[in-house]
Amino acid sequence: MIDLGVACLDAVGRTAPPLFVGVAAVLILCETALVVGLVLPGLSALLALGFAISTGLVHPGLGYPAAVGAAMAGGQIAYRLGRRAGFARLLARVRRRAPGEAAVDLVDRGPRTAVVAGQWIVGVRTFVPRIAGAQGMPYRVFTACQLTSAGVWATTGTTVGLLAGELYQRVGTAVTVAGVAVIVLLAVFVAGSRRSRVSEVDTAGADESDRPCDARTEAESGTRVGESDTPCATRYTR
Repeated sequence: MIDLGVACLDAVGRTAPPLFVGVAAVLILCETALVVGLVLPGLSALLALGFAISTGLVHPGLGYPAAVGAAMAGGQIAYRLGRRAGFARLLARVRRRAPGEAAVDLVDRGPRTAVVAGQWIVGVRTFVPRIAGAQGMPYRVFTACQLTSAGVWATTGTTVGLLAGELYQRVGTAVTVAGVAVIVLLAVFVAGSRRSRVSEVDTAGADESDRPCDARTEAESGTRVGESDTPCATRYTR
């Protein structure tokens, strides 16, 4: 699913950079805002966006604000939906999924810590804002924690993608040359091994042909020692 999402983003980015940014922002937003976001590649979208910035496909002034804004908006929407759903009803739905159970335990330990830390955990960031809203966490407290954590998370993910893209561009050629060199060395090694085996076979054949006729005949036909004086030609004709 993640590979498919990145491939789609790459295909869109090659044709229309603004559309690329829009698709990435929607994935980032929906991963937190909607329960279906559990299967959406939000983090992969951040990495792909950063990679696009490193190649010059997307301007940083467009990519970074889109990523940060989408991450912040996703948590805000999830909080509102949790507030409307009510705690009892939401809790029954959330506990059906493993990330939801982990989110409930995290919020029980400390709502503020859960909002900040939950943003960095896949699956948990989809449920924590909902649970915080359903439990009645003050909006101002939630917003202060959520906007800070979401902003840092989006900036970090995009920057990691950007650095990965720059590193790939620097070492990509070197890695390709090194790969070709390794293949050539392996081919030379295999060819040398085959030649060595052929040489050993030829040497063994030459040594066999230099053996006396009596010795070769006795070893091959298993005749008695007393017949060793018989010429080779007459010995094989019975």
